[in-house]
Amino acid sequence: MAVFADAAEVDTHVGTLFRQALADPTTGPQLRAAGVVLRVMCHDPDCELVLRLHDPVHVSGHGAAPHPVVSLGLPADLLDGFLRGSYSLVEGMADEEIRVKGPVSRVLRALAVLDTPLPAYGSPDAARHTPPGNTPPRPRTAEQCAAPAKQGSARR
Repeated sequence: MAVFADAAEVDTHVGTLFRQALADPTTGPQLRAAGVVLRVMCHDPDCELVLRLHDPVHVSGHGAAPHPVVSLGLPADLLDGFLRGSYSLVEGMADEEIRVKGPVSRVLRALAVLDTPLPAYGSPDAARHTPPGNTPPRPRTAEQCAAPAKQGSARR
């Protein structure tokens, strides 16, 4: 079963996460400093988020933002895993699970920005599969984002 039911749910969870991060006084300036337009194209379900990470910032769930400089193509489940801290985008690119388009310097800048600690991420999967009385997985901390990925890390 896919983590996200449809494109609207991806925008509700992931798009809202980036909107909150861009509005946050701590993470907002770090994200804006990247100065890139990032398009995240997901499948299962098919959806697209365009993140304009410079002033004026903009997050669009409909691809109506300016022409992207960097594009990432990946299954929505992997995006969810990355935001929960259980999946490495760099390892995914090396394993060819993620397709990347754009100048290498901008791709690296976008990946560095994505490793910025973001506000708490409310995965729809965690909400659906958490027994009463248990808490969903905790969001990544700054230390987890800065630590190199371990060999044999969880993927999927």
